[in-house]
This record gives sequence, C-alpha cells and structure tokens, in this order.
Amino acid sequence: MRLAVGAIVKNEAPYLLEWISWHRAIGVTHFFIADNDSIDETTEILRALQKARLVRRIAFPGRLHKIPQFDAYDHILQRAAGRFDWVALIDADEFIAPATDEDDLPATLAGLPADVGAVALNWAIFGSSGLRAASGEPVFQRFLHRATQDIDESRMAYGNRLYKSIIRTAAYGGGILNPHHPRIAKGFRYARMSGADLPLREPGISADVDWRGFRLNHYMIKSWAEFVLKKQGRGRADQPHRTRSFDYFYRHDFNDEQDGMPARFIRRFEEERALLLRVKGVGEATERAVAQTVAFSPPPYQPPEIIEGEDDLPIPRKQPSKLRRKIRFARLRATATMARVFGLDV
Repeated sequence: MRLAVGAIVKNEAPYLLEWISWHRAIGVTHFFIADNDSIDETTEILRALQKARLVRRIAFPGRLHKIPQFDAYDHILQRAAGRFDWVALIDADEFIAPATDEDDLPATLAGLPADVGAVALNWAIFGSSGLRAASGEPVFQRFLHRATQDIDESRMAYGNRLYKSIIRTAAYGGGILNPHHPRIAKGFRYARMSGADLPLREPGISADVDWRGFRLNHYMIKSWAEFVLKKQGRGRADQPHRTRSFDYFYRHDFNDEQDGMPARFIRRFEEERALLLRVKGVGEATERAVAQTVAFSPPPYQPPEIIEGEDDLPIPRKQPSKLRRKIRFARLRATATMARVFGLDV
C-alpha cells in the first residue's frame, strides 16, 4: 500500500523537518510539496530532500494561480495517480494523529472497502498552551492543550467538525470543491476511517466529530510570536488576498484539555528526524530558520475583553501598515542577530 502526503507550503522552514519526520513515522512514504513563493529556507530544505529522493518539490508561484491551494491539490492528485494508492491533502500545521500506539494508518487504509473513495479526518484544534515566544522544540511537544471534542461553535463556526481528506487516487473525480473536500468519482463514497459512511453536513464539514482511530491535530496558531510572524502579512493559500487578524488568534486559542501523541510514534519520529538531519543541507537550513523565528520579538500580547473583530482582513496593496512594517523590521533585526550570534552568512 503506497501512501503519500500532498501539501502547499509558504515559508514553513522551521517546521518542515518535524512535519515530514512525523508523517514518515506513521507510515507515509512520499511527499508532494508545492512551494508557493517561499522566501525563507523552505526552498533550500525541499531541494535538499528532493535530491535525496525523500520529497518531490513542485514550484508553485502564486501569480500563476488564482487559488493556489486548489490548483496545487489538483496537480498533486493527478501526478500521484497510478503511482500511489492514497494521498492525504493536509497543511504544514496539520499532523495526522493515531489515537493509540496500536493504530496503523497504512493497514487501516488498505483494509477499507473498495468503494471508499476518500476518508475524512476531523480536526482537533490546539491552542497556544499559553506560550508567547517560539522555541526550537517540536510543535506537537510544545503545544499540548486543545479544544474539547465538541467545541462551543458560537466561538468558532463548525469547530472540529471540519475535516481534511485522504483520497484514493483511483477515485479522484477531478476538481477541488474546497480545501477540505476534493471531488470523487461516481461509484465511490466518502467514509470514516472505520469504513462507515461519513455523515455530511456539507462538503468539508461533518455532522459530528469522530476521533476514533485517527484525527488531524491542527496547530493553527502556535505561540503568539509565531502567529504574528507567520500569519500576519502573508495571504492564505485558499484566499491569497486575505490575511489573519489578531482576533483570529484570540478566537482560536483553545486550551481546554491536555493531550499528546502516542509514545510509540514519538520514538519513531525521533528516529526519522535523526535520519533526515543526515541529509546534506537540511540541518543547517532548519537551524537558521528556527533561530530567526526564536529571535523574533512580536508586539505586546493584549487580548481584548470581548472578541468582536473579523478573523480575516484584506492585505493592503499599497503602503504597508505600521504593524506590517514593524514585523518586517523585526525580521531583519532577528536575521542580523542570528548572523552575529551564530556567525552565519545570511
């Protein structure tokens, strides 16, 4: 059974090594990664891993695609057809999480009925765990607090009922309805990982939340510093002209219950990460990217008493805002500091 992951990324250099290592640890054998105009070390890391035949980097400039995420997913599924049995379409802040040490992703997919064309993995939304600053520790080991399974949807529409998909390549019907739900061909159906029919409210939103077997841990905000650095001033993959507001952080900072990954897969992750670090250029580029992120100093954290704003804001097309200028200058300062401390040529 051949299982791949497909994703579109932009400036994810501090996290790529961890994200790829984790998914290799749970049974993913290949990665199709669309590089969407990255200006950090993302391209360098992906090229090094591609040279080692561990990933396939796809140059995906945003200027050529109205909705880059949709086009990237379609391109990946067409490219994977006939070479891979299943492709999981997820983001770099999403981690497929087995429920227990005994859960086996490739074996579960291989055992599904032949008419299952895609399976849905419900989100498990993780908050900041109260962390304001970034660090170099793995994301899934830093952020250990998440929302309850049934989120209060007055705070976040649909909550964990949102899902992402693992698609049987032979069942792809052509076309991405939305980032959560590709179209599947007639004669196939959407299902849970158990093989049972997916109770659907609408494409991308299930009628309930099912975490049995597997789910998708979504580290959507990380720390305050990482949110400001990574989410502000860049467009969304599905809406390139819009960015995340500060209210998005406050609204999605769920820390209701503590939860972690199964120990067996953490051990395998550590083995996979050590293996990837031996690939020439990967460790050095990752270290630089992490150092820049850790050095970033964000604006003060000032949560409002009442969250009333919009989750998304349009990206200014002319003069950048004072906040965006501050972020840009802070990035430059962080880079200069890193160069002095580590003696690096940046």
